[in-house]
Amino acid sequence: MATIAQSLLPNHVFGVHGKMRDGVHFVDDSTVVYCAGHCVIWWKTEDKNQKVVCGTADTETMTAIALSHNRKHVAVAESCLPDRPAVVEPKKETSDLSKAIEMAKSVSLEIKGPVISIFDSQTSKKKKVLMGGDIGSRSYISLAFSHDSKCLAAQGGAPDWNLVLWSLEKSKLIASIKTSTGPEVYQVQCCPVDLNLITVIGDGFAKSFRSTDSALRPISTGIGKREGLKFLNHAWLFDPSAPVEKEKEKGDKKEESVCLYALENGEVLYTENGEIVSSISPPGGLPGAGFVEVILQFSKGFISAESGAIIGIFEKVDDESFKRTRSFKVDANGTRIVSIALSPGEELLVCVLKNRQIILIPFQNSEFYKPDEVPKEATGHGFHSEAITGLDVCQRKPLAVTSSTDKCIRVWNYLEKTCELAKYFPQEALSISLHPSGLHILVGFTDKLRLMNILIDDIRIAKEFNIKSCQDSAFSNGGQYFAAVQSNVIYIFSTYSFENLGNLRAHNGKVRSIWWSPDDTSMLTAGIDGAIYEWQLRELKRSRENVIKGCVYTSVVGLKDSKSFFAVGSDHKLKELDENSTVKEFFFPVLLTQIALPFGSRLLFAGTEFGAVRACRYPLTGMWKMHYFFELTWTVSFKYPFLYELHVSLSLHAYSFPLWSGLVTLP
Repeated sequence: MATIAQSLLPNHVFGVHGKMRDGVHFVDDSTVVYCAGHCVIWWKTEDKNQKVVCGTADTETMTAIALSHNRKHVAVAESCLPDRPAVVEPKKETSDLSKAIEMAKSVSLEIKGPVISIFDSQTSKKKKVLMGGDIGSRSYISLAFSHDSKCLAAQGGAPDWNLVLWSLEKSKLIASIKTSTGPEVYQVQCCPVDLNLITVIGDGFAKSFRSTDSALRPISTGIGKREGLKFLNHAWLFDPSAPVEKEKEKGDKKEESVCLYALENGEVLYTENGEIVSSISPPGGLPGAGFVEVILQFSKGFISAESGAIIGIFEKVDDESFKRTRSFKVDANGTRIVSIALSPGEELLVCVLKNRQIILIPFQNSEFYKPDEVPKEATGHGFHSEAITGLDVCQRKPLAVTSSTDKCIRVWNYLEKTCELAKYFPQEALSISLHPSGLHILVGFTDKLRLMNILIDDIRIAKEFNIKSCQDSAFSNGGQYFAAVQSNVIYIFSTYSFENLGNLRAHNGKVRSIWWSPDDTSMLTAGIDGAIYEWQLRELKRSRENVIKGCVYTSVVGLKDSKSFFAVGSDHKLKELDENSTVKEFFFPVLLTQIALPFGSRLLFAGTEFGAVRACRYPLTGMWKMHYFFELTWTVSFKYPFLYELHVSLSLHAYSFPLWSGLVTLP
């Protein structure tokens, strides 16, 4: 029996996690590792190429990432899925039920707690998986390697806020302790001088713990007595050339454990061995004028990411004091900086902003940057800052277009891996469609449907149509027509004369999916009323219909030179239909939200409510292969261009979207 020759894999991801503390790291001078959606990204800053590693199946999303001090390992934490009742097909014979159970194994919720994956930072291969134990939470919110990379500290989230220590050599949980009785915990760090010392900060506290062979014990420190203060960030300062040692014998002189704590009032506390030695003035010189979000050590002192998107550089004056020597901005709008990282050679600084943007700044030239100004050398990589709600892909050019709740429409070149155009509008786009030529887009707004031209440096309105709240639209394959949906009516227009060629009325509920036939002579429509209609566009009449009341259809596709068509909906079934009869149907424990069947292909692709993509051989046999988990959310669009190399774009109700590529060969 012939098999699928190659899997479909994510090739590039546009986006970044915008809420993850310490969420970006330099593996080497030109490679940055970070999380986007449910992927770990190894990004080459020189050529923009990415290596994408998908998350673990049966997990929800990635919540924390850490890099070992020797830069050899990357740890990524993933939260487990919330409990939910199992979905089983009702009133089926035992044989069919057993098939459903077999399919359920691919999406079984057997993972009962958060998962930590350990990757080789150079090869990006997964080496270990840490899971199990009573964590008391669905996620880890912060990770930190010990300085010798033999242990990993993981801070659990609400409600129990347990700190867990893992042995990486044995892949075993060593000890755990509750760090908070209610207030939020923000960050965990391991002391580079004392390998048994672990520190945790949160809303109103800073605590220290000492690890033994089987337990974590709290210890009293001066910084721990400063209760009621909101600690935003903390970082250990150490000499990278100093040897790493365990506790020394009594009488031996110990190296001082130096740590900086950033407070909400703007102060930065300098501590030695847990005792407060001095205080560094807040940004602006006055309490409340600004505060430090992130602290990062470098060879001459430390770098601070401050409120107002300001980077401050502090250099060491003596053993206990630092001086702020210079500063510059990374964003003109003052967007909060969530995470920063400096390359090993200290040549490049990368910043991740709260609005999910990545900024690259040459750090070796920082002495020439002006305060309160964004350096001209800073390069940004524009991503959507809010949920992506629409996507379409050009059939003849390597272009994709997306819309978002941030009211921005972006045009992407998926071969160059760049955002070619971005334009903000007063309203959020409800639907978007890209012309096969890549020169025009249709955008549905609450007041009107607008046909726009894509220019070199702008997106301009060419024609407005009096169609309010257009929730879906689609150009024909030749591009000479387009269809626009308003509630339960489908309007057919000429693209070039703007003439309304006719309106299709039959649905009793909102139309959710449109599919043009390859020759543009007919169209399939599916709606929430459980009806699927085939229309002959020359006569503007229905030629076939299939109605199943109670099923809310979300996607329908047809097949060239065949009377069969395929649909998915709220009944958890993939159906192959032919007029009034159901030829085949397959039940899935998860909801299939979108399907695509490329012309001439023997593979049918389906997106699920979990953000997974499945591929099935056509004719349908019921045997599916899970390719990828992205994020627990709805797949809102599933498009493909006419290329021999299959590039499938998947847009999710999330903050980033991947481009897939895979050369699929069939006999």
